[in-house]
Amino acid sequence: QGSHLDHKLCAPSLPPWRACTSQRGTCDENSMADAAAAAAASAPDPLDRVVLRYLQKRGYKDAEKALLSEAKLQSLSQMALVPHLGADASISDHILYYNEADCDPGALMQGFRLLRDWVHNSLDAYKPELLRILYPMFVYCHLELVHRDCGDFAKEFHRRFAADHAVLHGEEVRALQGLATASHAATDSTARMFNEHRLPVKCCQYTFDLLVKYLHVANQMALLALLNAHVAVTVTEGDPAPHEDERDNAARSVITGKGPPSKMDAFNAATEGRWGILEDSIEIRALEEFQEEKAREEREMEKAA
Repeated sequence: QGSHLDHKLCAPSLPPWRACTSQRGTCDENSMADAAAAAAASAPDPLDRVVLRYLQKRGYKDAEKALLSEAKLQSLSQMALVPHLGADASISDHILYYNEADCDPGALMQGFRLLRDWVHNSLDAYKPELLRILYPMFVYCHLELVHRDCGDFAKEFHRRFAADHAVLHGEEVRALQGLATASHAATDSTARMFNEHRLPVKCCQYTFDLLVKYLHVANQMALLALLNAHVAVTVTEGDPAPHEDERDNAARSVITGKGPPSKMDAFNAATEGRWGILEDSIEIRALEEFQEEKAREEREMEKAA
């Protein structure tokens, strides 16, 4: 049994503050009401920014400081008023907009590399479920670079990480390789498919918590925003199920829209395809090579000591 986190990734806003202070002291009720009304009026679709709600509900206190420091356009007193509006307040839009607009493309590549390394070094019990997130993040990091017209970065990103996903997603990976500009992506059928259909991933609650906590602690808000915007996460009860076939759930999770079945639907319905890892997949071989190299380095360090 699982609960589908339908519109966006499960998520957060900041802990509510009992009082709001500014340079003049405590804000009165009228100023709080006026600021709250202004913030509510300026907020776009609240469901588009639910990531911040998750951090609040899970008690990630450091999110408060991180988000305040990232939201450069609002004063502390203004930011303090926003939690009174509840979890759908415009503060989440403000922070995610900042990351989407200002995140350096090099930092986005580095963030994905760190996420990949973290997944490959995670506990064995949760690693198979965590590995499932890498392909969707690969796709949308690549498309994000293309949409910013960072063609050189997109080319280098594809060169470094595409081989990880060539076995299960060869057709889509090859199609992404040909994208270099935002105008091209706007007319490319594969890019449009990914932009219109959120990729499905299923994992247990604890695996999901580990992922969101890592992105929070590592200050990878740009990756968290991409995850929120483009990945349909289904959280299941109980322990992780690394070998469970997800074809049916994946097919049900994809938003198909109108028209004939897409390539995404065909992949999800294929008998040989499933979300997750295969016993002899690129991900497993890369992990084994990484572990062997790490063990070799440790032995060399012991000899040197």
